[in-house]
Amino acid sequence: MVMKTDPYVRRLRLDGLRKCLVIILNPGACPNEQLSRMYGRQVLLIDDRHPLLRKLVFWLYSALRMVNAPVVYPVMQSGHTPDFYKVWQDGIPVMMFRDEEIRKGQQLRKKLGMSSDSQFVCLGLREDAYYQQFLTPALGFDDPNHEAREDAWIRNPPLSNYVPVAKWIAGQECYVLRMGATVGEPITISIPRVIDYATRFRTPFGDIYLLAHCKFVVSGGSAGLWCVTSAFNQPVVITDHYDLSHVPPRPSDLFIPTKLWVTAESRFLTFREMLEFGNWRQDYQGMSRHKYYSYRSNCLADGVELTRNTPEEILTVVQEMHQRLDGRWQQNDEDDYLQRRYSDLYTKEHEKHIVPGRIGADFLRNNQDLLD
Repeated sequence: MVMKTDPYVRRLRLDGLRKCLVIILNPGACPNEQLSRMYGRQVLLIDDRHPLLRKLVFWLYSALRMVNAPVVYPVMQSGHTPDFYKVWQDGIPVMMFRDEEIRKGQQLRKKLGMSSDSQFVCLGLREDAYYQQFLTPALGFDDPNHEAREDAWIRNPPLSNYVPVAKWIAGQECYVLRMGATVGEPITISIPRVIDYATRFRTPFGDIYLLAHCKFVVSGGSAGLWCVTSAFNQPVVITDHYDLSHVPPRPSDLFIPTKLWVTAESRFLTFREMLEFGNWRQDYQGMSRHKYYSYRSNCLADGVELTRNTPEEILTVVQEMHQRLDGRWQQNDEDDYLQRRYSDLYTKEHEKHIVPGRIGADFLRNNQDLLD
C-alpha cells in the first residue's frame, strides 16, 4: 500500500498539484488502521472499510479506463523504479501526525520506558506466524496469497541471528524495539533497552508512530515494515534481502543480500548472475523459468540453496548505518571502488529496476569474488 501510494502522491505534489482531488482505490484489505487514517487525510482512500462505495467506484474506474480517460491511472508497479528517484529524495512525507497524535506518541514512549528524546531502532523480521493468517484463499481467488505460501517461508530469517545486533544497539545507549503485527517466538533478552513491543505493547497507532520516529529500521527478510519508515524519510537497513533488482530507494539506505549456493558446482552465484538470472526471471544457467529463488520449490528444482546472512554480517551493516548517522563512518577509497564495481553490474538491461540504495561496505569487502 505504501510503495504504491506514497510515490505517486509525492510526485503530484512536486509537480505543484497540491489541491487536486486524488482518489485511491485499494482493492485489498486495510493493512493498518492508523496508516489508512493518515493517508485518508490527504487523499480519498477507498478500501474494504467501505465495501459498497468501493464497488461503485471500481465500476466507475473500470468504465473510465475502457475509454482511456486521462483521470484514471492504474498503479501496477511499486515505487522502486528510477521514475521515482526524485520523489523519494526530494519529496516530503505524504502522511503527517496531528498534535494529539504527537502527544499520544509521547505517552507511548513513556509506557515503553523511553524519554521524549531517547533514540531507538526498530527491528522487524519477515515471520511465518504473520503469513499463516493469509493461507486461506482470499475472496474471489482460488489460491492463497503467493507470498504467504509455505514455499515462500524459506526467506524468513531466524530471530536468533538478530539477537547479537539487538544487544549491540542497546550497548550504544539506544533502545531496540522488536516490531511485528503477528510474531512467533518472543525476543528473550534481559537487557532493559531491548523491548519486545510486538508481543507486549503493539497497537496499529504504535506501529506507525514508532516506525516514523526511529533512528532507523532494520528489516530482516525484506519485511514490509521498512516501507513505512521510508515513507517518513527515515533511514532503512534491509538484511537477508533476496531480490537485488529491488533495493531501498535512497542513497542513505543500506542493504545486504542473501547469497545463492549452487550445490552441483560448489560455488555461490555471482552478483551479476543473481541480477540477471536467479532473482530475476531466469535460472542461473540462463533458462527462462519465470520464477525466483526466494521460493523453496525453485531452489530445489535447480539445486540452489538460499544462504541467510550471518549474525556477523547483520551486525556490521547495522554498525555502518549507526556510524554514518552519527557522523563517525570513515569511507575509504577501497569502499568507493567496490561500490562503483557493484553499481556497474546494473546494465541498461536492468535500468528500470535500479534504485540507489548502497550495499553494505563490509559485506562487499568480504565478497569481492562475487563481483567478477
